[in-house]
Amino acid sequence: MKNLFLKKLFFSLIALLFISLTTAMSAYALNPFKGLPSLEELENPNPELASLVYSEDGILLHKFFLKNRTFIPLKSIPKSAQHALIATEDVSFYSHWGIDLRRLALVMGENLIKGRKRWHGASTITQQLAKNLYLTQERTISRKAKEFITAIELEKTYTKDEILALYLNTVYFGSGAYGIEAASRTYFGKPASQLTLPESATLIATLKNPTGYNPVKNPSSSIGRRNLILSLMEKEKFITPAQAAAAKKTRLILKFTPVNHHGLAPYFTEYIRQTIKPASMLGDINVYRDGLSIQTTLDSRMQKYAEQAVREHLSSLQAAFDRSWRWPESLKNQIIKESARFKELREDGLTEQSAMAKLKADRVWLNNLLKEKTRIQVGFVVIDPSNGHVKAWVGGNNFSPDDYRYQFDHVWQAKRQPGSTFKPFVYTAAIDKGIPANFRVLNQPVALRSGSGIWSPRNSDGSSGGLTTLRSALSRSMNQVTVRLAYEQLKVPEIISYARRMGISSPIPSNLSIVLGTA
Repeated sequence: MKNLFLKKLFFSLIALLFISLTTAMSAYALNPFKGLPSLEELENPNPELASLVYSEDGILLHKFFLKNRTFIPLKSIPKSAQHALIATEDVSFYSHWGIDLRRLALVMGENLIKGRKRWHGASTITQQLAKNLYLTQERTISRKAKEFITAIELEKTYTKDEILALYLNTVYFGSGAYGIEAASRTYFGKPASQLTLPESATLIATLKNPTGYNPVKNPSSSIGRRNLILSLMEKEKFITPAQAAAAKKTRLILKFTPVNHHGLAPYFTEYIRQTIKPASMLGDINVYRDGLSIQTTLDSRMQKYAEQAVREHLSSLQAAFDRSWRWPESLKNQIIKESARFKELREDGLTEQSAMAKLKADRVWLNNLLKEKTRIQVGFVVIDPSNGHVKAWVGGNNFSPDDYRYQFDHVWQAKRQPGSTFKPFVYTAAIDKGIPANFRVLNQPVALRSGSGIWSPRNSDGSSGGLTTLRSALSRSMNQVTVRLAYEQLKVPEIISYARRMGISSPIPSNLSIVLGTA
């Protein structure tokens, strides 16, 4: 009797399901386009893809994204991940036509018997893809009908493998990672193609609840869900009992990289973003959505050495500075007055004297403020002189991913005098004028009238000498020879002209001191 009742219930549910689908199809026939994706949208899904910035030697430096997603072909997704998904979400994936009627009927019966208000558990992979790509997350009959129809259209448009690839490239895995490639790099620090069986099961585990089964936030729950998936894979004959047992014993080892992590050369990649932004604003490209592959000239090995050099040398320089620096009282007072906290106290009604006394009494706050104002900064760039390619770039020593858009870059945003790097323009102008490299100039100070005073520059080491060739003077960066050469053999406009022809576009004053890089 019980079996007869269950059979009747099953066929009744099938009939009810048939009527529901017929009704949905009829509604679609009456209004086929309302809220449904067009054929063009079905054939050209446009999920938001992260743009990737690479070094010259192929190292991923950074991602720009609204959704951290990188599309990869199905052949780059390990079978273990594909099978884990199918075993968990849709065991009949390769045999149904978008909707699994038998499974749907069984789930409807289970939901009715258990009296659930929110029905769940029957959506196929294709239905979930339809919802993720084209539809809203609302729980209504009309949205479900649209999901059915869109799933059927997807099955008509794509092969099963294409649907599986689309799904695994678009679904959310938690921690800001969309798609299995981004998830693999976020949780395990490697491409999806290198995922092991237990790692694949761990990622698929997050799909049911990206927070509850997040391996970083809830490792115990993640392992429990992973092991359940491994059991389901064993049940569906995707893996052997021995493989399942070994994978369940595997420790959860993560190499978690938060999605806001800037990695190598953060100042450089931010410069790249700022450079691309104008074109993006014009609508030609969207660096956050178009999945661009941005190839740069940066050498990751040189960059690592540059960042290491900055860390090592700045720490010793900072220590030496801290030992010798003493704050003048007037400068200390100025720094306090410029602080946000001083302004708040003044707005609260305290007099300038009272606010100053209150803040000076707060030794912890004052020491932190003064320490912040005395941090030594750095601008370090390596450029290949043969082609102008940037090989390494360190714009400072305190890049913060939390407010990276407000970082000051001492490579390209700071204004500084060129110093002796300007001298090659002087010597180029001289050689082009026919003065040979072995031409001799007296290495002695020259006294020139400047306004109401006398300008008489010296060599940096204070030395002087006799006649010196241009070749030797340039190689030793002699100030006295450079000034004499410019004063006696050249004109300032000639020198400026060579600087312009070589690409210098910043303002250059028309006075002789520019030959020592005062511009």
